[in-house]
Amino acid sequence: RVLRARVEQLAHGRRVLDAYSFVGAFALAAARGGATEVRAVDESALALEVGAECASANGFAGKITWDRRDARKVLQEAGVAGGMDLVIVDPPRLSPTRSARDAAILAYAKLAELACRATRPGGLLVVCSCSAAIDLSTLTRALAMGALRANVQAMVLERHFQGVDHPVSAAFPEGLYLKALLARVEPR
Repeated sequence: RVLRARVEQLAHGRRVLDAYSFVGAFALAAARGGATEVRAVDESALALEVGAECASANGFAGKITWDRRDARKVLQEAGVAGGMDLVIVDPPRLSPTRSARDAAILAYAKLAELACRATRPGGLLVVCSCSAAIDLSTLTRALAMGALRANVQAMVLERHFQGVDHPVSAAFPEGLYLKALLARVEPR
């Protein structure tokens, strides 16, 4: 909830791309915050339909473009087109098990590269992970690798975690599975 509220604060006057939007919680927050353009991208037709219904019920019909496509391709196209002001990348769990961790790290780095390219110079990027096997330092390293490949600098401004409604046992640190980085993308 805190991160969605932060996106709402940051969205005013910005063009926003919500990649892997699912039902569009970030897209709705951006529209509520006064974004000039909001694009929600997901491969699930049902999720996008639910998101559009939620937008309509909240008075945002027509303020969000719902796009059923591969988020990676849309990120790539946004980079070619000059980038968006605020890009949010919140993929589904990429590391469902510890054995999938190495492949997930590479996938996060590739997504970070695409997202950095999709963010205009000076723009903001939010990279999220819901994989327990990917801790904050690993996500940060993936962002750094992606930024390096995109030939930009990602300056981490904020770190966000799951809300108080997701408590974590001290004996099970992997329970802190929701994490996100808010970064400013700058030229190298």
